[in-house]
Amino acid sequence: MAQGDLDFGLLLKIMKAVGESRGGNPLFPIHTGEIMGLVSPEVGSGITAVNYLQRHVDYLQEDRYLTTGPAGIHRTLRLTVKGQNFVQPELAEFGRQPMLPQVFKSLEDQIQILTYPQQEKDGMLYRLREAAATHAPDLIAKIMIEIGAKLLTGGHG
Repeated sequence: MAQGDLDFGLLLKIMKAVGESRGGNPLFPIHTGEIMGLVSPEVGSGITAVNYLQRHVDYLQEDRYLTTGPAGIHRTLRLTVKGQNFVQPELAEFGRQPMLPQVFKSLEDQIQILTYPQQEKDGMLYRLREAAATHAPDLIAKIMIEIGAKLLTGGHG
C-alpha cells in the first residue's frame, strides 16, 4: 500500500463498529474516540493516528456511508441508508423485487450461449438450481465463480 492510501481493512472495521453500535442509545451515538483502537499501531499514535482515522471517516462520509456530527474533539458517526445496506446487505432488497431470481435468470441465459456441449451446460444449470434449492450460499457462490470464469474465457471448452 502506498503512503497516503486508505486501508480497506480499517474502512471495514469502522463500518462494522458503527453497525454494531446501532443497538445502543440513539441519543449517544458512537464517536471517533471510541474507535481509535481500530487504527493499527504501525500508523503511529496521537495526532497521527487521529488524522489517519479522520481520513477514513471522511471517505466514508463523502461516499455517503456515514454522517458525522460534532462530539467535542471527536465526531459522532451514524449510518446512512447506504451504510445500513452495507452492514446489513439484505436490506438492499427491502421494498424491491428480489435480486437473486434475476441473477439466476441471467446466469442461466449466459450458460445457454456458452459453446460447451449441451450435457455440460445442463450439468452447470443443475448444480446452480440444486444449490439454490438446498439453500447453500457457499455452493451458489462457487458455481457463480465457475460459470463466470467460463464466460470470461468465451465459453470455449
